[in-house]
Amino acid sequence: MTGSQDVFFPNIIADNEALIAELGSEINFLDNEFRNIHHDILVHDQVEDIETKDIKLLYQAPNLLPILAANYLSIEEYLGPYNFEVCIHPTPSSSSWYFSSSLNKIFLDVKQNIPIDFKIDNRPDKALYIRSTLQYSSQNYLKEPICRCIQHNFRGEPTNKDLPEHVWNHVVRCGNELSQYVGDTTINQKLSVIFPLGMPQAGSESVRELFQFVCLSTCVGIKRRELDLIFTLEDEEAAIFGRKSMKVKVCACPKRDMEKEETKMMKGSASATIPKTKKRKIGQSSSAGKPSTQTANEDFTLYNLSEVIFLRELYSFRDGIFNFNMQIAVANHDLFKKRKTFY
Repeated sequence: MTGSQDVFFPNIIADNEALIAELGSEINFLDNEFRNIHHDILVHDQVEDIETKDIKLLYQAPNLLPILAANYLSIEEYLGPYNFEVCIHPTPSSSSWYFSSSLNKIFLDVKQNIPIDFKIDNRPDKALYIRSTLQYSSQNYLKEPICRCIQHNFRGEPTNKDLPEHVWNHVVRCGNELSQYVGDTTINQKLSVIFPLGMPQAGSESVRELFQFVCLSTCVGIKRRELDLIFTLEDEEAAIFGRKSMKVKVCACPKRDMEKEETKMMKGSASATIPKTKKRKIGQSSSAGKPSTQTANEDFTLYNLSEVIFLRELYSFRDGIFNFNMQIAVANHDLFKKRKTFY
């Protein structure tokens, strides 16, 4: 068997060499054609990669510099050169969120969409972006970042499904697919959401975006504190061209809480409008012919009716006890006299 193998394989090699020698020119032609086709495929793939990257860049918001929100954000309204406006239009059928214009405050349930419209005038040629940031209203906590509570900040939470881990900690979520979530609370950075300001649809002057709040105001992360939601209009260099802020409360009963706070504000406004008067002093009697018995050093203060009634009853009770004691004393005295006469 070994001898047959030694004879067989050299014969195959010899036959192949003869075939290559006979068809050498044709094989070289096919080899060159293969190389050319392979080169064309590589070039085509590179072109497709470049075109794909260009398309992605057109639809991705750039990394704004700086991409982080400042430690303290102003809440003063700033229309800017483009007359930046943020509008919320309440609907009668809405039950998951309400907006109080008198309080400039949003009341909404957790994990519910609220539509917010953004409008500008004289739109420039350059791209514009909107940043939304939550900030505590109290001056004592302005620099503290706001993040989700431990109960909601984990992989199994439904609001974190199919989202990168760095997004889990954000309380505010935007429905825009091109939104970028920036900031890191582990190094005391504020969290914010950045998204490109799109073009209004035909017949519309504003662009609508949907927002969600995925933690209640009573959660451990927010700690029941008052919140300000701040929107800023920015360009690629993070220069601010407009600002609008409003207060937010995430609660289970938005309508009830809104009515309660509006009533409280109205009562406070009503009490503030009533002037506080000083206690009046009783002057000379206005009755003619009756000289006043008040001396110059006497100072009488007017009391309200309830105080007068209480004092009168107190004195009546005291007089009653005194009269009762006097009656007992007289009776005892008469009894003593009778006993003395008897003895």
